[in-house]
Amino acid sequence: MPKPKPADAQLKDLQAWATQALRGVGESHIFTMLWAPSILNIAEQPVAALQFAAAVLLNKPLYILAPEGTALPPRVRLIADGVEFYAPDDPASLKRATIRLMSKATGVDIRM
Repeated sequence: MPKPKPADAQLKDLQAWATQALRGVGESHIFTMLWAPSILNIAEQPVAALQFAAAVLLNKPLYILAPEGTALPPRVRLIADGVEFYAPDDPASLKRATIRLMSKATGVDIRM
């Protein structure tokens, strides 16, 4: 059985992973997330969880696209600047929801 890494080596590995996972979040003007129920399983979706947490800590405007029928956690709804829902089996619905969300985010009436 391999010997575990010392704590300082583990921390360096974690910092390298986090740096890669957070690339672009700090420089972005807004944070947009395509929501899926699996996001709530942090062990399975650590990148999404870290990016979302970083966006909150950096006070980024948060915009979420979610499938119709999704029950977003109440605190997520509370802090989101915009939420739009789409029919999961309809790519045109996702496109329309994305346009509505980007119109909210930019303050520009986007028509397609």
